[in-house]
Amino acid sequence: MMHDRQFRHPDAVPFFISPPAWVLVHEDANGKLRVATESYDEGRAVLCFLSPLDAMIEAARFAHLGQTYRVTPAARLDGGHFRDADGRGLVACIHAGWPTQDGRILLRPGGALGRHGTTLHIWANDPPWFEVDPETLAMLDGLHEQAGLFAWRETHHAIGGWDAVRLSEAASLALRTMAGAVVADPTTCDGIALFDPEFGQWHCVGRLEV
Repeated sequence: MMHDRQFRHPDAVPFFISPPAWVLVHEDANGKLRVATESYDEGRAVLCFLSPLDAMIEAARFAHLGQTYRVTPAARLDGGHFRDADGRGLVACIHAGWPTQDGRILLRPGGALGRHGTTLHIWANDPPWFEVDPETLAMLDGLHEQAGLFAWRETHHAIGGWDAVRLSEAASLALRTMAGAVVADPTTCDGIALFDPEFGQWHCVGRLEV
């Protein structure tokens, strides 16, 4: 479900508000906030979704694996979560879609969904800001246009107004209708899967470089 708690200082400048992004969070046994991340060449990067439904699909898959995550706006996180390993820059992984092989979504060895995304890594600035760059948005435009989803930005904006029940139902539909997944090496990826929330169906498109 969507989660409304603020995890940043009220005076801090929020990140990822134009366009908005969503992240997966949970609290460990000690009450410490944990944020889902992806690996990149120099460490770990906060995983960000431009669609709250894509984030819910990911959270639902984690739930099947016994891991509980909530979806919350990235703007609610303290900027410190985005600091890179040496603390001098900001880094995030922007989810673009799910990698496929012969139309089947690739899984990791532990059963988690694979990832097709791009890493944003910038030097820290003052005052700090961090938003999705035009190159990444152009890449996402290209992927969605291949699937015929030309109004994907407007659709994602509309989904931001859905309640938790509608999001959960759509995520469940996505998992139920997902083509048979397969555990395979990421290098075997030959396509990218996108879920169309308006018609409740998957599209598999050719891979674009990110």
